[in-house]
Amino acid sequence: MNIAEKIKLAGVEPLNIAAHPNAVPLVVADLGAGDDEKYWMKLTDTVWSRPLVIYAHSGGWIECFRVTGNGLVNRHRHATPVFVYCIEGSFGYLEHDFMLGPGGVFYEPVGETHTFCCFDENGAKAIAVMFGPLVLVDETGKDMATITGLDVLDKYREHCESVGLARVLPKG
Repeated sequence: MNIAEKIKLAGVEPLNIAAHPNAVPLVVADLGAGDDEKYWMKLTDTVWSRPLVIYAHSGGWIECFRVTGNGLVNRHRHATPVFVYCIEGSFGYLEHDFMLGPGGVFYEPVGETHTFCCFDENGAKAIAVMFGPLVLVDETGKDMATITGLDVLDKYREHCESVGLARVLPKG
């Protein structure tokens, strides 16, 4: 639909106000039908990520992630809050009695350590908004690795180069 059709349907004119010069640009990603596999970065045998926004200033990022099959995704904690929206499938933490399904949203507080699992044999897909680093832990809760948005950006650049998408993520 073009802008003239949108204006006609809405019945109002658009605002003609420029964004603040230091504002992060608007990001739009169609995660529905026609999604190209090249944009999905493999993290493990069952977990894939499609980074949407990287916050260089805070170490956070927004991603769509998908899990193929049920079982353990990872054990982790965050140094900053996280919001997750479930698109399909079901998942949750073994340490809590909730199970998040399609349309469900949860807020993950700072500092809680949990065992993240997918509970749907067909897998799951969700959008996660992380405001800072993710700390992967082992079965005892000991830190194994810290992942920041800049780490995700580096890994995604490598992925894009390997599938011929290098031009979408220029250096700098």
